[in-house]
Parts: sequence; C-alpha cells; structure tokens
Amino acid sequence: MDDSLNLKGDMDWVDCIIFLMYAQAHTTDWDLTKNEGKVINDKADNLVSTLASWEEISYSKEDVKDKMAKVFDYYSKSLAKGEDQIGYDMTFCVNHIKNLSWFNPKFAQTLVNWFTELAEADGVNENEKFNLKKLAEDFGAESPF
Repeated sequence: MDDSLNLKGDMDWVDCIIFLMYAQAHTTDWDLTKNEGKVINDKADNLVSTLASWEEISYSKEDVKDKMAKVFDYYSKSLAKGEDQIGYDMTFCVNHIKNLSWFNPKFAQTLVNWFTELAEADGVNENEKFNLKKLAEDFGAESPF
C-alpha cells in the first residue's frame, strides 16, 4: 500500500508541526483542552490537505485522524521519557522545519500565527508567551508578544 501521506514512516515536516502544536498546547500548562484539540485538528487538516495536493493524491478525514494519532503516539512516548526528551524533540522538529528547502519568512510567520491561535484557544499564559517568543525567534518571524 502506498504511504504518500507518511502515516507510518519517520517524522516528516507535517508531523513535526503537529508535534510542536501538541507540545505547545500541553507543556505550557500541562493541560490539552478541547479547544486546543480543535485548533490542532483544523491545522492538521490544512497541513494534510497541502501535502496531498503536492503529492497530487486525495485524502480523507480518516487520513487526518491517522496522521494525528501517529504524532500523538510519538508525543506520548516523548513525554513519558521526560521534559528533556520533549525539549530535544521540539528542537529537532524546529530544525527539521527550518531546513526545508522551501521554508521562507512567510511560512515562518504563518506557523507563529497558528501557534498564537493555539495559545489563545484556552487563554494565553506567561509560559505560552515565552514559548511563542522563542518559537518566533527560532523561525525568524515576528513575535506576537
């Protein structure tokens, strides 16, 4: 079976963005709210749609669920290993995204805007502000705070 959406392989750029969203939503207040889950799902759908269009293939809502489940499993395993592992995996994902040949300032700002929307889903706390500033700096984008 073709795995053009990389539902079973190593982490790709879409997986990394979804992973960073889970990490941002959860580690800033140790709670993953329903509103945050909805934002992550909406962005995951957008990302899988983009990937499918680039690959010129169709996708379904089930594919989005499978992609999210793959990443959530990876996130859960990372979390079980402790905060150092989460930090390592977050750094890996940021660098993976930044090193994409097509990564540019507009995409960087879009990501920061998405992460800001995610933070706003349950009210922005100081940890989220700090992480958003750091993410914006890492991506070379404008910080929302």
